[in-house]
Amino acid sequence: MRRLHTMREPETVNSQGRGESTVTGGAHLARRSALLKRIHALSFHIDLLVVEDKAQDANFITKPLSSLFGQKATVTVAPTVDALKSALAANSYAVIVLDDNMDAGQNAETTLPLIKAGGHTGPILLVSGLFTQARRATLKRLGADAVLSKDELDSVELGERVLLSLGYSGA
Repeated sequence: MRRLHTMREPETVNSQGRGESTVTGGAHLARRSALLKRIHALSFHIDLLVVEDKAQDANFITKPLSSLFGQKATVTVAPTVDALKSALAANSYAVIVLDDNMDAGQNAETTLPLIKAGGHTGPILLVSGLFTQARRATLKRLGADAVLSKDELDSVELGERVLLSLGYSGA
């Protein structure tokens, strides 16, 4: 006997790509608009340092920051630990966005103390591809102000986190 398959409504599956939000388009645009108003109201320039060894991931972080902050920020990328040391010696940064796992076996457990030893006293937003609650607690204990998942990070959240880390909360 032949069995009939009934058609069901397709299930909603979270098929968003990396960095896409589960927030609806209208809500996302409203958040972005409010964020841009807050950024444009800033009366000072922000130097941001992104420590990321993979070019694609660095672009994933730097392009939205540059787009959101425009002339209000300078975004510098340090793709290696040596570049991080040089950047810290050459400039002070309002916020550092740090990759948890760098090539050559470097991770936040070695780079966070190096950043502190380099004289950085501002916020550090740590971005990780994979972490557990225990790992998050360890990273916060080592000096990360926030630990963010690369898979859930969108441009608006990144911009909001930068402002929040600088003490600018709310709309």
